[in-house]
Amino acid sequence: SAKQQAAASSLTAAEATVLRSNEEFPNDVGLLSVFLLNLMTLQPGEAMFLKPNLPHAYLRGDCMELMAESDNVVRAGFTGKFKDVPTLISMLEYTPAKPQLLTGTPEGANVWLYA
Repeated sequence: SAKQQAAASSLTAAEATVLRSNEEFPNDVGLLSVFLLNLMTLQPGEAMFLKPNLPHAYLRGDCMELMAESDNVVRAGFTGKFKDVPTLISMLEYTPAKPQLLTGTPEGANVWLYA
Protein backbone atom coordinates (compact mmCIF):
# COMPACT_ATOMS: atom_id res chain seq x y z
CA SER A 1 0.00 0.00 0.00
CA ALA A 2 1.03 3.64 -0.33
CA LYS A 3 1.08 4.00 3.47
CA GLN A 4 3.52 1.05 3.83
CA GLN A 5 5.77 2.43 1.06
CA ALA A 6 5.83 5.84 2.74
CA ALA A 7 6.72 4.27 6.09
CA ALA A 8 9.45 2.13 4.50
CA SER A 9 11.00 5.11 2.72
CA SER A 10 11.37 6.94 6.04
CA LEU A 11 13.50 4.17 7.59
CA THR A 12 17.19 4.61 8.19
CA ALA A 13 19.55 2.15 6.46
CA ALA A 14 20.05 0.36 9.80
CA GLU A 15 16.30 0.06 10.43
CA ALA A 16 15.70 -1.31 6.93
CA THR A 17 18.58 -3.80 7.41
CA VAL A 18 17.09 -5.03 10.70
CA LEU A 19 13.65 -5.56 9.17
CA ARG A 20 15.10 -7.34 6.12
CA SER A 21 17.43 -9.50 8.26
CA ASN A 22 14.62 -10.39 10.66
CA GLU A 23 12.84 -12.08 7.76
CA GLU A 24 15.80 -14.43 7.30
CA PHE A 25 16.83 -14.74 10.97
CA PRO A 26 13.62 -14.13 12.99
CA ASN A 27 14.23 -12.64 16.44
CA ASP A 28 18.00 -13.31 16.25
CA VAL A 29 20.00 -11.49 18.94
CA GLY A 30 22.37 -10.34 16.18
CA LEU A 31 19.67 -7.98 14.91
CA LEU A 32 20.59 -5.50 17.65
CA SER A 33 24.21 -5.40 16.49
CA VAL A 34 23.17 -3.55 13.33
CA PHE A 35 22.73 -0.42 15.47
CA LEU A 36 26.22 -0.80 16.99
CA LEU A 37 28.28 -1.60 13.89
CA ASN A 38 29.30 0.49 10.88
CA LEU A 39 26.83 -0.37 8.12
CA MET A 40 28.67 -0.32 4.80
CA THR A 41 27.73 -1.25 1.26
CA LEU A 42 30.71 -2.23 -0.87
CA GLN A 43 30.63 -1.86 -4.62
CA PRO A 44 32.38 -4.26 -7.04
CA GLY A 45 36.14 -3.73 -6.78
CA GLU A 46 35.98 -2.26 -3.27
CA ALA A 47 37.42 -3.97 -0.20
CA MET A 48 37.95 -3.30 3.48
CA PHE A 49 40.48 -4.42 6.08
CA LEU A 50 39.47 -5.36 9.61
CA LYS A 51 41.90 -6.12 12.42
CA PRO A 52 41.44 -9.35 14.40
CA ASN A 53 38.76 -9.43 17.11
CA LEU A 54 36.48 -6.92 15.39
CA PRO A 55 32.89 -8.02 14.95
CA HIS A 56 31.68 -8.04 11.35
CA ALA A 57 29.06 -9.57 9.14
CA TYR A 58 28.24 -9.66 5.48
CA LEU A 59 24.54 -9.87 4.86
CA ARG A 60 23.92 -9.71 1.13
CA GLY A 61 25.70 -10.28 -2.15
CA ASP A 62 28.94 -12.02 -2.97
CA CYS A 63 31.87 -11.64 -0.61
CA MET A 64 35.31 -13.14 -0.30
CA GLU A 65 36.70 -13.13 3.24
CA LEU A 66 40.44 -13.68 3.61
CA MET A 67 41.87 -14.39 7.04
CA ALA A 68 44.92 -15.87 8.68
CA GLU A 69 45.08 -19.64 9.04
CA SER A 70 43.00 -20.47 12.09
CA ASP A 71 39.98 -22.39 13.27
CA ASN A 72 39.20 -19.54 15.62
CA VAL A 73 35.77 -18.37 14.43
CA VAL A 74 33.47 -17.10 17.17
CA ARG A 75 29.91 -16.39 16.10
CA ALA A 76 27.60 -13.77 17.55
CA GLY A 77 24.39 -14.06 15.52
CA PHE A 78 22.76 -14.46 12.11
CA THR A 79 23.56 -18.17 12.17
CA GLY A 80 22.09 -21.45 13.29
CA LYS A 81 25.58 -22.52 14.40
CA PHE A 82 26.89 -22.43 17.97
CA LYS A 83 27.33 -18.96 19.54
CA ASP A 84 30.02 -18.89 22.26
CA VAL A 85 28.96 -15.67 24.01
CA PRO A 86 31.46 -15.72 26.94
CA THR A 87 34.41 -16.19 24.56
CA LEU A 88 33.04 -13.54 22.22
CA ILE A 89 32.70 -10.98 25.03
CA SER A 90 36.22 -11.66 26.32
CA MET A 91 37.94 -11.38 22.93
CA LEU A 92 36.21 -8.49 21.16
CA GLU A 93 37.92 -5.18 20.55
CA TYR A 94 35.69 -2.46 22.01
CA THR A 95 37.34 0.61 20.46
CA PRO A 96 35.06 2.48 18.06
CA ALA A 97 36.50 3.02 14.60
CA LYS A 98 35.37 3.39 11.02
CA PRO A 99 36.72 0.70 8.63
CA GLN A 100 39.08 1.83 5.90
CA LEU A 101 37.60 1.42 2.44
CA LEU A 102 40.10 0.18 -0.16
CA THR A 103 39.40 0.79 -3.83
CA GLY A 104 42.30 -1.12 -5.36
CA THR A 105 43.99 -0.71 -8.71
CA PRO A 106 43.04 -2.79 -11.75
CA GLU A 107 46.00 -4.95 -12.77
CA GLY A 108 44.38 -6.99 -15.54
CA ALA A 109 41.23 -8.90 -16.38
CA ASN A 110 39.49 -9.61 -13.04
CA VAL A 111 42.66 -8.79 -11.07
CA TRP A 112 42.83 -5.94 -8.55
CA LEU A 113 45.78 -4.88 -6.35
CA TYR A 114 45.05 -3.65 -2.82
CA ALA A 115 48.02 -2.17 -0.98
